[in-house]
Amino acid sequence: AVGADDVVIQADPEYTVQPPPFSDIANDPFQTEIEFIAANGIATGFPDGTYRPLATVARDAMAAFMHRFDQRGW
Repeated sequence: AVGADDVVIQADPEYTVQPPPFSDIANDPFQTEIEFIAANGIATGFPDGTYRPLATVARDAMAAFMHRFDQRGW
């Protein structure tokens, strides 16, 4: 299994944090990382404008994350 500590993304030094793209990530310990993956089209959140950072991630959602990440060519 891959844990959060096993994945390293080198952020673009030009990246600046924008207003939170999701209504439920303020003060989350991974807010910056969530904003980064949202800004880069890897995470899209839920239709109600939430990200639900404490929710369980299903295998199909993780596959979508990985596919979008791969499509970025990083």
